[in-house]
Amino acid sequence: MATLESPGMDDQAGDTETEALQSARWLYCGEPDDRQKAVLVQFSNGKLQNPGDMRFTLYNSTDLVNPRQRSHRIVAAETDRLSYVGNNFGTGALKCNALCRHFVGILNKTSGQMEVYDAELFNMQPLFAGMGTEVIKLGGQHLYLLAFCQPSKNLAEAGDLLLSRHRQGHCIAVLLDDDAIEREPPLENQNKTFRDKLDSCIEAFGSTKQKRSLNSRRMNKVGSESLNLSVAKAAESIIDTKGVNALVSDAMQDDLQDGVLYLPPCYADAAKPEDVYRFEDILSPAEYDALESPSEAFRKVTSEDILKMIEENSHCSYVIEMLKSLPIDEVHRNRQARSIWFLDALIRFRAQKVIKGKRALGPGIPHIINTKLLKQFTCLTYNNGRLQNLISSSMRAKITSYAIILALHINNFQVDLTALQKDLKLSEKRMIEIAKAMRLKISKQKVSLADGREESHRLGTLSVPLPPAQNSDRQSKRRKMN
Repeated sequence: MATLESPGMDDQAGDTETEALQSARWLYCGEPDDRQKAVLVQFSNGKLQNPGDMRFTLYNSTDLVNPRQRSHRIVAAETDRLSYVGNNFGTGALKCNALCRHFVGILNKTSGQMEVYDAELFNMQPLFAGMGTEVIKLGGQHLYLLAFCQPSKNLAEAGDLLLSRHRQGHCIAVLLDDDAIEREPPLENQNKTFRDKLDSCIEAFGSTKQKRSLNSRRMNKVGSESLNLSVAKAAESIIDTKGVNALVSDAMQDDLQDGVLYLPPCYADAAKPEDVYRFEDILSPAEYDALESPSEAFRKVTSEDILKMIEENSHCSYVIEMLKSLPIDEVHRNRQARSIWFLDALIRFRAQKVIKGKRALGPGIPHIINTKLLKQFTCLTYNNGRLQNLISSSMRAKITSYAIILALHINNFQVDLTALQKDLKLSEKRMIEIAKAMRLKISKQKVSLADGREESHRLGTLSVPLPPAQNSDRQSKRRKMN
């Protein structure tokens, strides 16, 4: 039987409750352990309409020793449609937990006292199944790890939920039923690369700028594919027209011409060795005359000066050895001193990569020699808004060939390739390759060192008639393949 209450009685009850609320006092229940804080959740994709349909589960870290990891917690929630996950560590954690404190108050309407507890805010993000992600069981009946990229091999043991150890991979823990897990991604996702999947996400959820960039990249891809197809058809047409043998022969001839570019003029039909590579092609008469003043120190060098050079390491070892054997005859001594000086200049010049400024080797170099070095042994490049003289790999090979020819003219047309190679900071294989391209005869000789040991050196000799020209290793390999 229903009881009717008069309006006056209802108003009195409301006033009593209002008085209790106005006189309520709050009681702070102390600062609990981080693992006992109340949990507050917010959803990144909207507001919760039916709280009763959500099933929440809280997971604490099992590592109680590490003070930074013991407070790690994961909140998992699931509905009939979606699953959500949030954590208080890693890149997905809210920064507001570190900048401010959250509290939860429980009001006892009878006593008018509110108990206040510390709380922690979690940002719940939806998790979509069926995206081709790898599913790894962590432990427990329904706890799994969805790894969007390959996790590290030292994955946590079963039952250990401390995921902060695996920040190399983007890992998310979520509650799923065993029946809801697809052990293998769908066939259409198996055929897609990571780039294709990322493009699909941009196409569906990306910003206008990202979509514009995606369309531009796809158009460029189509253009490059069309270009590659056209080039392939043109190559097939050329091969059908000329034949493979003719193309290989043309390629070998091009390589041979490229190799000749860094060699000085060679007169293969010369009757004497000094006429094969002429001295005038290395140093013109004007350049030779300009070396009189700078080479004077070499021409007047004494044994004490040579010892000082060795102590100060002012010149390379090959140049010092040449200075030790300067002839006594004034004419020959003058010629060799100038040749040795220019050889030393070439070695020092080759050690540089980029020539900064107008002076190749600093002050004291004759203008005509400085111009020769910059014009003959560098290539002009544009870098950072300015022109620079670059010593490329082909120019280094050219300097090496000129140094070999100077050494041949200095030492009666025989050169110690091993000693010169060390001063040029060059590999033995490359040195022998250049010497063979210059049609030198290569031999071996034991050389006694200062400490009494013997060392095997490669010698290069220029003699007439010249041996047949040899192709480089690259051309030999191509001929074998043919």
